[in-house]
Amino acid sequence: MNSNKIQKNKKVYIITFLGFIFSFSVMLIMFSSSFYFKEIIGSDNISVFYVIISIFAFFSLLNLHIFFHKLGKSKTLFILLFIQIILLAILTYFSISIIASLILMLYIGIYNILMVVWDAILEEYSENEDTGRVRGLFLSFWNFGGMIAPAFGAILMERYGFFSIFLISLVIYIIMFIVSFLSLNNIKIRKKTNESILELFKRMKSNKDIWNIFCISLILRFFYAIGTIFFPLYLVSIGLSISQVGIIFTATFIPYVLFEYKLGILADKKYGEKEMLIAGFVIMIVFMIFIYFSKSNSFIYWLFLLFFSYVGATLVEVMSDTYFYKKIDSDDIVMSNFFRSSRPLAYLVGAVIGGIIQMCFGFKAVFLLTIIIVVLGIYPAIILRDTNPTEK
Repeated sequence: MNSNKIQKNKKVYIITFLGFIFSFSVMLIMFSSSFYFKEIIGSDNISVFYVIISIFAFFSLLNLHIFFHKLGKSKTLFILLFIQIILLAILTYFSISIIASLILMLYIGIYNILMVVWDAILEEYSENEDTGRVRGLFLSFWNFGGMIAPAFGAILMERYGFFSIFLISLVIYIIMFIVSFLSLNNIKIRKKTNESILELFKRMKSNKDIWNIFCISLILRFFYAIGTIFFPLYLVSIGLSISQVGIIFTATFIPYVLFEYKLGILADKKYGEKEMLIAGFVIMIVFMIFIYFSKSNSFIYWLFLLFFSYVGATLVEVMSDTYFYKKIDSDDIVMSNFFRSSRPLAYLVGAVIGGIIQMCFGFKAVFLLTIIIVVLGIYPAIILRDTNPTEK
């Protein structure tokens, strides 16, 4: 193995470690945010908060390439981490209030941008032939951090309140800032573009594979939006405790930790991505149907249903990520940022439509909508042109 390859691997491991602790801090706050916003307005219908957050994040991501071009990827990362440190420091001193909720909304909006920055930096250190391995490794540790956060956050929230969650996240962000500042070199942008959003949209539409994988990513993120905004409140409303809900959402991350790295290798070497994308959607649909018809408030039953729903999501996530990054290079940051805008766009759509449906028809109708949306994901997966694995 040459020295350049060794150096790249070291960077991948550092970024993977940072992704692990970043994911932990993100999920710590995201799990508690629904309950935080509920306390502000005294209602389960908290969609308005996520609508505002998603609009901010979506338009920020569409313009993120401007900051990459002017500052570079590393400097953009440092600035965003520093802003998050300030916001978390303020949140640790504020009691629950409208002002504090605005700060929390800004924090969540910026973390959506940071997720894309991590992706952009990671892409600099991966080659097409090992994209699945690199992204599978990163996503496995990313989801391991997310896995341990909900149960931990539920205990903290019940015993010490929201202050403890913000304080721990603050410490994590300080660590991330120091480690990234010392270890990540300034990454130069080799290809700059002034491509407009309309031009980019036309370019995506002209490439059917890129467009289809974007649609798949959008549908997956819609499922995640429903899970983040509505599932925790629904489970508490049917009689489960916050601690039990925390354990359930911890369990939903287990498939990501156990399978994503192996799935990435299989996509690189054996099967490509198409078949596993279709299988993932089928699994999600089957267990979402069980969720829709369920009348149980059994902790074990809901643990089982959500665990296997997220097994399907695991397949879709790693395959969609791997496929997309095999189709572009690290210099195409405008395309990459647009692809990642699927997350806030899906949260925007999920929060608006889901909130209206919940208000008019209740939680069950939101789950029915989710089934319909996920079913739509099978079509772009079927017509996708598969990549060629390295081993036949």
